[in-house]
Amino acid sequence: MGQSTPPADLPPSSAIATGGLHTCGLAASTGAVRCWGYNEDGQATPPADLPPSSAIAAGFYHTCAVAASTGAVRCWGASDGGQAAPPADLPPSSAIDTGTFHTCAVAASTGAVRCWGNNGYGQATPPADLPPSSAIATGFSHTCAVAASTGAVRCWGSNEYGQATPPADLPPSSAITVGDDHTCTAVAETGAVRCWGANDYAQATPPADLPPSSAIGAGAYHTCAVAASTGAVRCWGYDEFGQLTPPADLPPL
Repeated sequence: MGQSTPPADLPPSSAIATGGLHTCGLAASTGAVRCWGYNEDGQATPPADLPPSSAIAAGFYHTCAVAASTGAVRCWGASDGGQAAPPADLPPSSAIDTGTFHTCAVAASTGAVRCWGNNGYGQATPPADLPPSSAIATGFSHTCAVAASTGAVRCWGSNEYGQATPPADLPPSSAITVGDDHTCTAVAETGAVRCWGANDYAQATPPADLPPSSAIGAGAYHTCAVAASTGAVRCWGYDEFGQLTPPADLPPL
C-alpha cells in the first residue's frame, strides 16, 4: 500500500502519525501536512485548504490536524462513527489523538478532554471528574490521559485486558501511548517505561535493559521507545513484519 515509503520529496518533518494503513508527516518549516499509503476513504488526502498545523494524528481510516494559529481541529477520511466530525463547539486544542474509530482532543485553555466518534465501550466519554490533562492517547476501545498537574494517568473504555487500569504504584508520567489493548507510559522522573494490558505478544513487557526513554509509541501489538541519552530506538512485541527492527542506519531521534 506504500504506507512505509515516504515520498521522495517529503520535506523535513517535526511530527509524524501512523494510522491503520497510512502515514502522515508535518513539515517542520511550514506546518503543511503530507500523507501517503492507503487512501480509499480519503484519509491520505489532506483538504486543499488545510491551514498550517501544529499537531497531527492518524486513526485507522481517518486523520486529524490542529491548526497552528487557531487550535481548530480538522479531520478527513472515514467518518461512519462520527470520528472525523469534530463537535461544532470544540474549543481550540493543544493536543489530539485518534483511535481506531474515535478521536479525542485536549482544550488549549483548560486542559479539558473532549472525544467524539464510536463510543461502544465508553472510550469517547471522559470521566466527569477527569482533571485538566497534558497528554491524551487513544486505542481501539479505550482512552488514557495524563493529568497536567500531577502526571497521574487515568483511563476509560474497554478494560477486558486491564488496559484501562493503571498500576496502583505507577509514578507520575510524562508521556503515554496506547495500542489496541495495551497502554504504556514513560515515568517523568526516571524515564522508565511501564506498560499494562494485553501482553500476548509481549507488547506490554519492556526489555529489562531498556534505558530511560524520552518518547514512546505503540502500534496494535508492539511498542517502541526512544532512549533519552542516545536517541536510539528500541522496540518489543509482535514482529511478523519487521516492525521491531529499526533500520541499521537510523540516526538518533
